[in-house]
Amino acid sequence: MSLPLRDALDNYKTACVELNEAEQMLPEHILEVLLTRDHLQYLLSKDNPNNTTLLIMLFRLDEQLKQYAQRIRNTVDLEQWRASIHPQKEAWWWFLDEVAVASKKESAIARYEAAVTSLEHIKPQKIQADVEQWVVEDFSGVFNLRDVVQAEIDDGDVSPENGAIVASLDQRLRQRIEHFPQLLDSRTLVAVIDRFDEMRDVLKPSEQAWWWFLKIPAHWWDRYDSVWVVLTVFWLTGTFGLLTDISTRFLGGGGPGTFGAIAIIFQSVLALMGGGAVTQKGNSIVERNLARWRVPKRLWQEVKFAGATVLLLTFVGFRLLLPGISNVYVNRGSENYVAGRLDSAEAQYLRAISLNPDNILAHYSLGAVYERLGDEEGAREKYKLAIAGGVDLAYKKLAKLEILAQNYTIASDLLLEGIPFARDEVAEYEMLTNLGWARFELERYKEARERLETAIELEQSLDQKYWLMAPHCLMAKTLEKLNEEQAALKFWQNCIDVKHSRGVNNPEEDKWIYEAKQRLNLL
Repeated sequence: MSLPLRDALDNYKTACVELNEAEQMLPEHILEVLLTRDHLQYLLSKDNPNNTTLLIMLFRLDEQLKQYAQRIRNTVDLEQWRASIHPQKEAWWWFLDEVAVASKKESAIARYEAAVTSLEHIKPQKIQADVEQWVVEDFSGVFNLRDVVQAEIDDGDVSPENGAIVASLDQRLRQRIEHFPQLLDSRTLVAVIDRFDEMRDVLKPSEQAWWWFLKIPAHWWDRYDSVWVVLTVFWLTGTFGLLTDISTRFLGGGGPGTFGAIAIIFQSVLALMGGGAVTQKGNSIVERNLARWRVPKRLWQEVKFAGATVLLLTFVGFRLLLPGISNVYVNRGSENYVAGRLDSAEAQYLRAISLNPDNILAHYSLGAVYERLGDEEGAREKYKLAIAGGVDLAYKKLAKLEILAQNYTIASDLLLEGIPFARDEVAEYEMLTNLGWARFELERYKEARERLETAIELEQSLDQKYWLMAPHCLMAKTLEKLNEEQAALKFWQNCIDVKHSRGVNNPEEDKWIYEAKQRLNLL
């Protein structure tokens, strides 16, 4: 469109607005509009534009001008003006007084009925010949007339009987539009939909004017758009639920950490992008982007549903990854534990548990941290959870805590329960040793001897790095209680020998070494 033509169209629009907003319509206002329309027509005849937006705006403004016909007739004598300037008959705006007279003879409802009837009898060939002209002139004409009818209804100029006629015509209009897929071939139908959507976007009718928003079904599945809308909202609701759950897990356990923070930010951005479709403003942004990407409007609901599905599946997939991510934190915690960084190990294990409360290894490892930090109650709680999850080593760890707390009966019961679940000979060897210890403290020396003998026999099949001082030291103490002091000397010596290869790791072992040296006269 040329710049002069665009300026002329803007001037025509401004003149129409001023004419409408004037408290009293004056002859100079009317003359300005008519002369502006003359100039615009002159430019149109020279430029001969083929621009949908221009034509839509022009027809809309012309329709508004026609609605002022009665007021113009009551203000000026157009017949006298015509006698002076002799306009061509095609310049209909100079003959608005005749339009006003005609409108008195023919009501808006009658014209609306005639337009609906014409729409019902339209030949497909006429539409196919020039889709753009038909949509702009004939198809939109029905809706413009419906605008006029609504104005009369709002002013109270329509009787109840005529109101029933309007309702019937509205139903016929809906049925005709729904019948378009059977009337037109697919290509023409899509062209009609696109032109109508473009016209509606330019005119921006009021949301109360529902007739402008009637949906032309392009395919049979368009009847299921309401289903896609409901499913989209349902999917997005599920996505927000997952986001809340995942974010809560990352934020727990002493903070999200670097990886957790990145994960939360990434998910939040995705959720905001998808969740915007739930709000009116967000939905408008989504639809503007779809239009920019040239997605056909008839497919918008399906595209929104597909996007919501991808978003939901992304979050479901991330939720399913949480146990694996939890294990990553367990591995990091173990590295810190071995290096003696107990505070860091504790933080990693807590994050692992926050991400996956069923991570039994994380509970067991955290119990070991608490034990080294002197938090016996915290260690007990975590070892009990690990036992419930089937971690065999937790029996040994918890039993030793009970032995040190002088709860020997509880320790014995735990070890008797745990030995059948020992994963390997090393675990069985350590639990048998602790069971012998608990029996010794309960003064059940024969039972203690039996358990310690089994442990020492099992020791012979193990790599020496797994050997413990405890079974030998405890066996020596047990034999002494059974009055077998000579036999005990051998085990006191074994106790010292194992100490030399392993070193002393706790106060109990240091005490036993001192006793061994006393018995062997090494002090």
